[in-house]
Amino acid sequence: METDISNNQVSSEEEKMSRSLKKFLLVLNGAMLGIGNCGGPLIQRLYFLKGGVLTGFDDFLAASGVSLLPVTTYSLIIATQLGFTAGFAYILVKQKFTPFTINAIFLLSVGAVVLVLHASSDRPAHETDKQYIMGF
Repeated sequence: METDISNNQVSSEEEKMSRSLKKFLLVLNGAMLGIGNCGGPLIQRLYFLKGGVLTGFDDFLAASGVSLLPVTTYSLIIATQLGFTAGFAYILVKQKFTPFTINAIFLLSVGAVVLVLHASSDRPAHETDKQYIMGF
């Protein structure tokens, strides 16, 4: 009985939206997608040409820091970033934790911890403690 009611509700909702409205929304979606895909890189290029030095400096610092870190340390940092992102998504936008989300966070975190625990020393021999701390 309930499935008949829910099927009738779905079909009546679909009938409310006319064919011309569906076509209009499809064309609008395609146009916005095309403008965004073509215009985004152009706007980014304009930003960098006209004063995007702050983002470039941030990227430089991140790249130079990562170059001094071992892979194990970096993977552990990225795994904690995933946990913080999920936590703030829950706090800020009320994103619900599903079993899939919890499973992904757990498995990626465990993978990073296992990688760290099984690495004897993947730090380059020429890297000093000061360079390691600066990279961190």
